[in-house]
Amino acid sequence: MRNITRVFSVATLLLALSACGADGEVAEVAQDGEFDRFAATGKFDANGVEEHSFEAACVLNLANRASQRELDDDVGLFRSAAKGIVRWRSGADGVDKTADDKVFTNLDQLDGVSWVGWFAFRAMKSYAIDNSYCPQLAEETPPPAWAAR
Repeated sequence: MRNITRVFSVATLLLALSACGADGEVAEVAQDGEFDRFAATGKFDANGVEEHSFEAACVLNLANRASQRELDDDVGLFRSAAKGIVRWRSGADGVDKTADDKVFTNLDQLDGVSWVGWFAFRAMKSYAIDNSYCPQLAEETPPPAWAAR
């Protein structure tokens, strides 16, 4: 009787594992859609981050300073989101670090970039906090030096 119980337990476990996707398939990575937003009617729903908060300053610093490679490879954004952020910053001429460049000053601007939605914002928030993109206590966060031209 003990052997039957063991066989039944093992069979049940194997059946449960196969139903849970233990067949070797790679889980699909969540991605934002082109027009997804992380803001909802003035209150940001991206992990409870609101405009002018400490976390918002961290994310905006990252969006204003990180290279496309860092946004894509290190932050883990999809290439389309990283390109969109850099393209927005680069202004009308499409060239980074020139006189027509723009600086993200609020979350709504970042939220307006194609492919930057809830998933991208969540990744940016975590990366910014973990990688020194947050302002120090009582420190203002000026735009990058090249943007002051």
